[in-house]
Amino acid sequence: MCIYVFVAPSFVTKLENVSARDGSEVTLSCMVKGVPAPAVSWYHNDRNIDSSNDFSISYDQSSGRCQLVIADCLASDHGTFKCVAINASGSAETHSILTVLPGQDSTDMTSSQISTVPTSGDEVDAGGQAPKFVEPIQPCVVVEGDSCTFRAVVRGDPQPEVEWLKEKMKLQLTGLF
Repeated sequence: MCIYVFVAPSFVTKLENVSARDGSEVTLSCMVKGVPAPAVSWYHNDRNIDSSNDFSISYDQSSGRCQLVIADCLASDHGTFKCVAINASGSAETHSILTVLPGQDSTDMTSSQISTVPTSGDEVDAGGQAPKFVEPIQPCVVVEGDSCTFRAVVRGDPQPEVEWLKEKMKLQLTGLF
């Protein structure tokens, strides 16, 4: 008589949130255990992803190390990455949020990226407060033809004036929402 022990997957080390510069290499890794060794799948914004030119995926069943490498991080990679482990006893998942920051060279900005710049700078008169973004603008990934709303909240004393720029050109506001 043989007795088999099955253990549902669980993540010993979970994915962590990551911020990376556009164009940089990003590695997401976690460790999973389970008996039998679970099958592992990766997802980006709830879409299954496989190894490709964009994503390098590896899973060592003996150690449980799961790894996803993005060789050239792009703005479109912004979002939620999820690793799911499944075996006969159950499933487990871990996720992280990848925030893609503009590259070091601001001339690399694409037409879909917009920056916010307080016009009053960081200089402060006596008794005032320098402008500070309390809610910075977040990247937005859309399909062509869809709309996207960019929002930022800046505070300072006196109240800072804000300009919206696209490719270093000032945008004209059509109304306040």
